[in-house]
Amino acid sequence: MINLVLAPSQQLSAEPFTTGDIIAKYAGITHHAINVMVNQQYGRLKRAGAGKVSFKMKPKPSGQKAKVFLLNEQQATLLITFLKNTPREADFKEELVRQFTSMKRELAKRRVMFEVGKETSKELNTAITNSEIDMHGHEFSAFNSLVYKQALGVSIGKLRQARGFLKRMQSRII
Repeated sequence: MINLVLAPSQQLSAEPFTTGDIIAKYAGITHHAINVMVNQQYGRLKRAGAGKVSFKMKPKPSGQKAKVFLLNEQQATLLITFLKNTPREADFKEELVRQFTSMKRELAKRRVMFEVGKETSKELNTAITNSEIDMHGHEFSAFNSLVYKQALGVSIGKLRQARGFLKRMQSRII
């Protein structure tokens, strides 16, 4: 089955979500029916979404725009409870729950790997700083890059990219 659960980014704080279109397609109902259901249950979905229900505007082939709801796990779970339990819908519900669980596990694993990597990075940086090698200017940075490449097998840039950091400052903020 296709990915029913999406992550907005590779960031550690990314919250998995699904869309109203995905629910409509795989539950075998129309986009309009999902939007009507969301509007009918808006208050409940808002409470399940920490006070908000997100959406994006998606262009239709006709040139008009359609509202596509972005639902977190609690909102999607609540919304699918309002669907009928036809065999197709029941299979979809089961798969959606399985994929949300899988995505949460993946994000937790990412957080653990980040913390382990952060400790390794700190230890490498401390070892370089405490070494008796006299470095000035960019020498420290170049030496640091070489050590990372030797110790971890990847450059600092590739390591940041793998961890979802585009800029140097982002790694310090998170």
